[in-house]
Amino acid sequence: MRKSILTKIITTGLLLYAFAPPALAQAGLNLLANSGAETGNLSGWTTLYGRPQVVRYGDGEVVPKANGAENGGDYFFMGDRVPWGQGQAANSALFQVVDLQGIVDWSTGENYSFTLSAWQGGWATQKDRAEISVSFLDANNNVLHTFQLHSVTNDDRGNQTIMVYTELIDAVSFGATQARVDINFLFFDGSWENDSYVDNIRLSVYPVPIPEPAVYGALLAGLAGAFAFARRSRR
Repeated sequence: MRKSILTKIITTGLLLYAFAPPALAQAGLNLLANSGAETGNLSGWTTLYGRPQVVRYGDGEVVPKANGAENGGDYFFMGDRVPWGQGQAANSALFQVVDLQGIVDWSTGENYSFTLSAWQGGWATQKDRAEISVSFLDANNNVLHTFQLHSVTNDDRGNQTIMVYTELIDAVSFGATQARVDINFLFFDGSWENDSYVDNIRLSVYPVPIPEPAVYGALLAGLAGAFAFARRSRR
């Protein structure tokens, strides 16, 4: 019983730490334009190679809306697609560069984290899949580091025509002034369609939380109360 009460007191102190303002895990806004392809075109993105597409859910032999991204809207990104009988699909790629100035300020000594997430999928047993990455660049456009989001395979999908949510959280490379997000649509199977699907891709950047003195005080007060109670209980 004593152990149970002591645990509750310590837990209370930790909860004060976890939930006192500012919110310790408050993510920033999505920095990507047209992140869900809802413009119906590739605006905001630059084609690196191939013929990436914006496709409406359920349009032909693609993922139905019910199996797509949560809050996926009407459209999603897809790999190369050629008219029937006019050749074979191939790899294709898009990218978008985001200016981080005004979002990060390295002169303050503060560190930053990022979240990169997306819904990814493909067609049945076919192995077509997307590879999504974010690269952080310095003021001279030098790549500081590249982070790769997990690429959803047909095994991950259980060989079903669905989209799967993926997420990566890590530290923003120190000194970064830009972020470049790449989507590579990789073609492996089939003929006229590169059935690698992407929707609701998101990049957010936010400061690493540093608890304020009042938060530390609440935590220490909770712990002090716990140990005082423990001492009285032993008498």
